[in-house]
Amino acid sequence: MNALKGPFRLMFEDMRMQFYILTSITVALWLFFLVLGMSVDTFMGTLFGPYYGLFAIYPFLVYNKGYVYTLALGGTRKQFLFSMLAASGLFIVICMAVLNGIYQLNTFLLNQGVITTPLFHMGELVGSANPLLYFWVDLLWCVFLFGVSFGINSVWFYFGTVRFLLGLTGVALVVITYLAFADLRTLFTWIVENHLVFLHVIGAIGFAAAALSYVIMKNGPLEQGGERNFFFKNKTVQD
Repeated sequence: MNALKGPFRLMFEDMRMQFYILTSITVALWLFFLVLGMSVDTFMGTLFGPYYGLFAIYPFLVYNKGYVYTLALGGTRKQFLFSMLAASGLFIVICMAVLNGIYQLNTFLLNQGVITTPLFHMGELVGSANPLLYFWVDLLWCVFLFGVSFGINSVWFYFGTVRFLLGLTGVALVVITYLAFADLRTLFTWIVENHLVFLHVIGAIGFAAAALSYVIMKNGPLEQGGERNFFFKNKTVQD
């Protein structure tokens, strides 16, 4: 397989198909909201769900597709990781550009009186109507969703289901204990009053989770749960 070109093409083609499907669903949903808004007063639609869902779910599918196919065709783990992250970053930008384009078109038609259905955007929680800021808000959310999802699935793939569930149980107990004693009102107040800062925090978490995925899987196992040594390469398989 030719360096990064083959793995990247593999990821790109798969995500391009996902993009076509999700964009068609989003446009159909928008048209449905426009029709529904003609007969329902004070109706507000939202369109970010399909795209957000794609980047939250797709990492859980990629190890059954891209990872296996890349290694089977002679690629390496690092090629897979670079290709996956590069293709995903590219498609996050493209998808959010299309999504915000639809939002801006809807706003324009709404201001012209052509339609009567407003759309809710996550950027409205920031308290600004700047289109570039809206685009940036969507990017941060998708980086967070994709990065965390990819990180979770990398840990799951590396350690296997049993060890992953044991670790997840421990984390869940810690979280439940924190929720039982913490003052959540203070946290929610901070999120509301500093929402843009909060978005950058979760975006950084997404980047960190993606970086963790690279650290874990650059010498990862060929199959789920097949690696026992976390810090060193699998000596039985050349990367």
